[in-house]
Amino acid sequence: LLFDPTRYCSAGPMRRAPDYQNVARGENVKFSWIPPISSDIIDDTLEKWMSTGNVHPVRLPGYWLEKPGVTVPVASTPRNEEKVAYHLHGGAYISGSAYPGDLTASLRRGLLEHFASINRVFAPEYRLSKAAPLKPENPFPAALVDALSGYIFLVRTVGFAPENVVVVGDSAGGNLALALTRYLIEH
Repeated sequence: LLFDPTRYCSAGPMRRAPDYQNVARGENVKFSWIPPISSDIIDDTLEKWMSTGNVHPVRLPGYWLEKPGVTVPVASTPRNEEKVAYHLHGGAYISGSAYPGDLTASLRRGLLEHFASINRVFAPEYRLSKAAPLKPENPFPAALVDALSGYIFLVRTVGFAPENVVVVGDSAGGNLALALTRYLIEH
């Protein structure tokens, strides 16, 4: 072979970023730990996909951003009819982060700037996938399971009404937002 792609290509993070096992702390960084989803949330199809990839629900961090000048305690109960943007970051499922200092955080800040009805954004630090030649980790449906965990956290723990959770994403996160929304509608 003139070109051996395994020497030059890999499926894994393009840059170092926080991961789902740790919280990246910093000035004004607000986070909540998202508990793993319970089995009552997982339908037969998702359970089959999870068993095929040996994927299990895990605890992961989620980061909060607020509009400038708005201070809301972390994971506080929403005010009457308050909406929250639930942002799923892009990065081809192999890079990117929900951390407020990540490059994609500007998209979350833009949501706060341009939507008067939204005062806070919540973004889960979903598991990133790796494939050969790296040690394979977090295959499909890990990101979907994590996105579902974050949504259930917002609704059942924080107390947002489902109709007040605005699911958004950029790039691969947009695809994940669509997959999550479809799962919620169908199940």
